[in-house]
Amino acid sequence: MNINELIELRDKTNALANGVVPGTGEVITDSALNNPQVIRTLYGILNVLNLLIVNNGKLSSSAAKKNPIIVTDEMRNSITISNSPSTITNFIDPLRSFMESNGMKLISTTVFTNWLMEFGYLVNEEYKQGSSVKNRRIPTDKGTKLGITSETRDGMYGQYVVTLYSTEAQKFLKEKLAEIIEFWQK
Repeated sequence: MNINELIELRDKTNALANGVVPGTGEVITDSALNNPQVIRTLYGILNVLNLLIVNNGKLSSSAAKKNPIIVTDEMRNSITISNSPSTITNFIDPLRSFMESNGMKLISTTVFTNWLMEFGYLVNEEYKQGSSVKNRRIPTDKGTKLGITSETRDGMYGQYVVTLYSTEAQKFLKEKLAEIIEFWQK
């Protein structure tokens, strides 16, 4: 079975686990498929299928470290776009939850910010805090046009700068997810 067949089988199993007929979306009224044990079994099968997809058809967890992550619509749809500016951490938390529940290596905020730096949306800036020199990532003009902003906030240990991503910037990152993950896996 190839990866596309596994993805199709996973999508059909997901539909069944959610109580709908694959392909039609018709709600299943059969009592056997609404049994909690049957539903748990279907979700167990989904986990195995996701592991197979991530590992290019192999069930070994070491294969996940070598094999690329395939960005699916389900993965992309795990990301919710906020109507207000969001930190990168809040933006990727649902994605990380999806990856964790599917046995994938978890992506970090650094991957996103490094990609944004690589393509000129953020720049590293040194600043002094007390006697130490620290780094923070702030938006470039290109980043600002995209909707990335920085603001100073007061925290328990003094002021700090937080980088925020507007709704448009979040949509952009969601659209670029496959490129960001490819960048991460190089």
